Amino acid sequence: TGDMIRSEIKKKSEIGLKVQEISERGDLVPDEIVTDMARMQTESSPDGWLLDGFPRTLGQAEALETFSPPSLVVNLELPEDILLEKIISRRVCSKCGENYNIADINRSGVVMGPLLPKSEGICDKCGGSLVQ
Repeated sequence: TGDMIRSEIKKKSEIGLKVQEISERGDLVPDEIVTDMARMQTESSPDGWLLDGFPRTLGQAEALETFSPPSLVVNLELPEDILLEKIISRRVCSKCGENYNIADINRSGVVMGPLLPKSEGICDKCGGSLVQ
């Protein structure tokens, strides 16, 4: 859903402008808006879809069941310290939203290599600067 949100902000759509305002205040995007975006995504993908990061709340999960019940759900569980390291190591292009991650994790049976740009701090896709 993060990619969907960034895409709507970039397009300056009505929902994108609303989400941008909410994000700039430091608030969380309400379930209703995130759910509407997920609904639009599933409706525009009649051959199937993959939602990454949705649902995150019980309300979102209940709403998903009403408009597009999933045929398969995958829940990945990782130790909290690894999740935190991945979160703080994430880098996003300030121009196009491309994602990178500088974490190189190999412990506790978890191996997750970094997703590095070719040049440190520079987006491979558009040359924009990467921000944390």
